[in-house]
Amino acid sequence: MSLRPEATTPTLQPTSIVSRWNPTKKEELEDSYCHAQQWPSKTSMLVVEGHTERVDSVAFSPNGRSMVSGSYDNTVRIWDVETGKPMIELFEGHTHPVMSAAFSPDGSRVVSGSADITVRIWDAETGEQVAEPFRGHTDWVRSVAFSPDGRHVVSGSDDATVRIWEAETGEEVGGRFEDTQIGYGQWHCRLAEGI
Repeated sequence: MSLRPEATTPTLQPTSIVSRWNPTKKEELEDSYCHAQQWPSKTSMLVVEGHTERVDSVAFSPNGRSMVSGSYDNTVRIWDVETGKPMIELFEGHTHPVMSAAFSPDGSRVVSGSADITVRIWDAETGEQVAEPFRGHTDWVRSVAFSPDGRHVVSGSDDATVRIWEAETGEEVGGRFEDTQIGYGQWHCRLAEGI
């Protein structure tokens, strides 16, 4: 079974009118316009099974042939998108739930962030850790991502910090970004070009 859509091109439906709400003024704003996209009617669904606890993170590889998942069973897995079968049995090393996982831009590495307050880098082909765990956060790591060039990793945590790391060494670079007003909450991280 394949997740890839049919070779047809999606078509745009006529523009729809959507009302927006301003919560601070408690009033409806002017109508705004949006486009709805219609995808081919033949859709595929792939269900993969293997984790023993809930899955909190999924992401496709850059080439779209595999996907990575992070779970409350403390593991990371990579799945074949065509077959739904695991490509590697388990990435083991985290001692608490894996909250976020993502591929490097070239697909050769996976980064994961966990409730064990570590960030880890894995070889996407073997499942082996390629560096010691990155340590510095003091609370759950909720979001991780590679920079576009793959040289850096960014992580966001419940400790209200965002940290940038050298992907190969785990050294923190550029200090940490902190907001004491945020407190508990999920960060969504993405690094800009050139970082």
